[in-house]
Amino acid sequence: MSYPNIINISAMEDVYGLLDCVDLLISDYSSLFIDVLPLNVPINFYRFDKTIINKTAATCITTPAQWPISALKALRLQGNG
Repeated sequence: MSYPNIINISAMEDVYGLLDCVDLLISDYSSLFIDVLPLNVPINFYRFDKTIINKTAATCITTPAQWPISALKALRLQGNG
């Protein structure tokens, strides 16, 4: 299925030149989302292995509210960012 407004960049070797052009980032656990944070681009995490991770991984961060994005938003609300 093809969508004219969606570009799959997963096969590209260097996507950093495109980051300032994106309206939304959908990412897995890669660190790419960190590079998008200063651009104030909405980020959605695709957790393709949520069931497996929940069963097998030690959970240091248990909810999306504890992810670094929420911490950044909290800093901004406090006037620190």
